[in-house]
Amino acid sequence: MGPRQLTKTYHHPVVGPVTLDVQQLSVATQPEQLLVAYTAPPDSPSQEALRFLLQWSARTADAP
Repeated sequence: MGPRQLTKTYHHPVVGPVTLDVQQLSVATQPEQLLVAYTAPPDSPSQEALRFLLQWSARTADAP
């Protein structure tokens, strides 16, 4: 199977809907295994939501 591209929307409890581009790649010798990459379009509300979640999770991890 060659590259496959999709768009998926997830509903996150903190930031709400996040729409991501999804690329699925398989290896010819191991077709049952996939490498999946999720990315947000540049300068989109979803990219901002992911940035917020990254900062939020870092603060949460540092909390005592």
